[in-house]
Amino acid sequence: MEGQEVVTSGRQLTASTVSSTSALVAAIGSSATRIVLQAGTYDLTSTLTISRAVTIEAQVAGSVVLNGMGQRRVFTILSTGVAQLIGLNITGGYASYVGARYLNLAQPFLEASSSAPLERYAHACLFWQGGGLYIEGSATLTNCNISGNRATSYVLLAF
Repeated sequence: MEGQEVVTSGRQLTASTVSSTSALVAAIGSSATRIVLQAGTYDLTSTLTISRAVTIEAQVAGSVVLNGMGQRRVFTILSTGVAQLIGLNITGGYASYVGARYLNLAQPFLEASSSAPLERYAHACLFWQGGGLYIEGSATLTNCNISGNRATSYVLLAF
């Protein structure tokens, strides 16, 4: 991992350029505020968990594939996380959940194109269990392609 310090308006920012999955994981765990990924496929052996403010960007938009290999979610952005994802292909993510959930359909937590309760639930479940991304905090995606991800959920519902 190559590091470069940048000072902007009195704030010290650290940028890292990475070219391997292990370097990406290390950069996310470091204090780097901007991580630039060199072109290639990054096969993930664990979910990339974001708990702070960070920008993760492809050096060339569309040239980076983050692959969960059908075994894990690609990104989890925790409630303390603020992520900017730029120019990434996010694929091969998988998430599964078994549990119980109470839904108050009088106050939907995700808007859908229809007001039908089951359709609202289906959209919410996709958001809640995203195979490619699970976002509790904040995320801005720019020029990203999210495809080929899946999530399964076995949930006992109470309305």
